[in-house]
Amino acid sequence: MRTQSATAGPRAVRLVVLAGAALVAACGDGTTDLPGLLVGRWGGEGFALVVTSDSAAARFDCAYGTFGTPVLLSPAGAFSADGSYVQEIGPAALGNPARYEGAVDGERLTLRVVVTDTIFGMGTDTVGPFRGTRGGPASVVYCQ
Repeated sequence: MRTQSATAGPRAVRLVVLAGAALVAACGDGTTDLPGLLVGRWGGEGFALVVTSDSAAARFDCAYGTFGTPVLLSPAGAFSADGSYVQEIGPAALGNPARYEGAVDGERLTLRVVVTDTIFGMGTDTVGPFRGTRGGPASVVYCQ
């Protein structure tokens, strides 16, 4: 009876090394978008947005929000993700569910937040649009 060795031969090792090198080259330093996935830091007047491969955090004038899902881009560069939006009012902070909608065109991003008022039952309100650039400076007022 013949058995196979548990160790890989030189050809198998070469394939693993080549596959690993291709993966590193494709991923680069982590600052580029994967196809269809928005990642990076964006800033502009009244907002800052940091997007990772699996979540995002946003800061606005007197407000902040998060969404815990990957931000997938359509072929046209549009995106939409569910999350939360917290309005800072004096010493209090009021949180509501929100939908983050936007589009990317090259290095530019446009973002709107559709907030559903679950506290006072006043329907929805749209915050924005905010316009910024990848890696651009953010100008945000903190209210607490």
